[in-house]
Amino acid sequence: FFPPFLRFPRSFPVFSRGRPTPMAAIQAAKSGYLCSEPMGWSKLWFVVLNKFLFQFADNNSPQPQCGMPLAGTSVQLEPIYSRPHCFSVRCAAGVVVLAADSDQDARDWVDAINRDIAGTPLPVPVQP
Repeated sequence: FFPPFLRFPRSFPVFSRGRPTPMAAIQAAKSGYLCSEPMGWSKLWFVVLNKFLFQFADNNSPQPQCGMPLAGTSVQLEPIYSRPHCFSVRCAAGVVVLAADSDQDARDWVDAINRDIAGTPLPVPVQP
């Protein structure tokens, strides 16, 4: 837990409807493992959902450890950062630097977060 992330009560409303659902099953704008700088580059499960960036211990965790409201944030790739495939999420409370597994994955995270902030739906894959 670190600024600008917020700690949530165990029964955070987004995830407490009925039986807890593992994060791998939630229909989110984007989800996956990222390395987090303030956590010593530890690999954690992140989810972009309803204008929040949620952090979980792993993809089977039923409740977020913490989350960051995305309203008023800016997201950008950080190509000159000391670790490859980084992007930053900036808000008035601070900056969070996250690292993806590849440059393409980092771009996908930035795009997904920006779409979620703007309220733009996910692109629908075209069936051949």
